[in-house]
Amino acid sequence: MSRIEPSQEIMVASRLWLTPIHEALGHEFLSAYLTGSVLMQGFRPDRSSVNLLVVARHMSGDILDAVARSVTETRKAPHFDPLFLTHRQIQKSVDVFPIEWTEIQESHLLIEGQDVLIDLQVPRTYLRLQCEQELRAKAIQLRKAYVLGARHPDRLEPVLKASSASFATLFRTLIRLAGESPPADQAHVIERVADLYKPPRRVSGAGHGAPAPRCRALDPVPAFPARGGATGGRDRRDASRLMSLRALAGAAAVVGFLAGFAGGATAQPPDSLAREPSIPPAVGYVNDRAGVLDDTARAQLEGFLDQVQKKTGAEFAVLLVRSTEPLTPSEYKVKVFDQWKLGKKGKDNGLLMLVVLDAREVRFETGYGLEGVLPDGFQSRVVRDDMAPRFRASDFAGGV
Repeated sequence: MSRIEPSQEIMVASRLWLTPIHEALGHEFLSAYLTGSVLMQGFRPDRSSVNLLVVARHMSGDILDAVARSVTETRKAPHFDPLFLTHRQIQKSVDVFPIEWTEIQESHLLIEGQDVLIDLQVPRTYLRLQCEQELRAKAIQLRKAYVLGARHPDRLEPVLKASSASFATLFRTLIRLAGESPPADQAHVIERVADLYKPPRRVSGAGHGAPAPRCRALDPVPAFPARGGATGGRDRRDASRLMSLRALAGAAAVVGFLAGFAGGATAQPPDSLAREPSIPPAVGYVNDRAGVLDDTARAQLEGFLDQVQKKTGAEFAVLLVRSTEPLTPSEYKVKVFDQWKLGKKGKDNGLLMLVVLDAREVRFETGYGLEGVLPDGFQSRVVRDDMAPRFRASDFAGGV
């Protein structure tokens, strides 16, 4: 999904609004992004707010109070709608808000700080599940609104306005699930969804399961007589509203493609959920599930990490696996870190190093208490300069 560059006025106003926020966060500030409609064609600051994502290392109550005192209120456009999150909250929420993070990942503009979204990976499995859940709910609500409002078309206009933005997001997600990039223009998004997911209709009198011709984008709308039998412009406007609502209601039926909703089938969890790798129990500091370390190398590492714990209090664990599929290494490391509960309570001084042999990746998960000691840049240099050359030579023990 392509984005446009905001106007110079928007950029200047955004940085001015952000300055006191940055000062309030101090060294806890990581980055700030523009997201949402401000990066799309047709954005109007007098009608829509500017979405800002502010990312911090930590977000305690005292820090939130300081940020709250620094927020600037203005009556003049543009108005800002900020979202405040920690880096860890982002990492832990990609499976809960996959649609939202996919939208942000594909269309964001870093205006200050370091880019913490560059390695963000959204699991496709949960993207499909959220899309299905929201389409089911919207299909039910739209059908209800159509049945109750068909004879009062003026009541349908608010339903259409309230549904359009959320459907636009879901339609872009449907295109992504088909393996394509959504068009920038919303009209083309709707057309592409109609081409990809238009549900078939059964032929009257045909045998069970017989193929049917593809249905038209819009069926004829039944005529409802106007008061007093008059016809004219109002009828045409009412018919237009009905046709628009039926178009959205019909588009919502694409959930039938995803989970058998239209045909009454029962949705089954995707195979990837059943195949999600289990988290191995932690046995000591070094857990070699890939079978590449000999006993001597493992004993040396265990002794070294035990001394690290005794001298610094930090708990450093190593996990080597062949694969984390269907999860990405970034998703898997968070699950391992949480289940192993690395770090002392109240200090959060745990560190996990995940080595994924098949993917040729090394990922670190760092507790809040060690982020200042082991920043992301330092970890990247260690992997690039010290570990990668040894791994390429198949010296896994030396690399670890």
